[in-house]
Amino acid sequence: MLGMAKGHKLFRVLQVHSKAEMECRSRKPTRRRVRHDIIIEILETAKHGEPKTRIMDKVNLSFKQLEYYLNHLLSKNFIKKEDNLYRTTEKGLDVIEACKICLKLTEQ
Repeated sequence: MLGMAKGHKLFRVLQVHSKAEMECRSRKPTRRRVRHDIIIEILETAKHGEPKTRIMDKVNLSFKQLEYYLNHLLSKNFIKKEDNLYRTTEKGLDVIEACKICLKLTEQ
């Protein structure tokens, strides 16, 4: 009888594990972010001025990825660096608005 109790517990563990596994598989696969999504997220985050680490955390990028995007955005004058803060410029705000318009048009 002792062996049966152990077997029953093992069966329950396997059953729970299997159910959790099925739930994971039934979720929609996450979509990889494309370059323009990441750029818009950075511009949105930096609207009021943010330090590099806060942008990195909010946009969920590695330090290396953030460096790449910040350098690109600085070269295009979409953001500017003020002391240790990065702030979205007027040109960057125009990019955000243009992207919002494009998204609205594609959703209709």
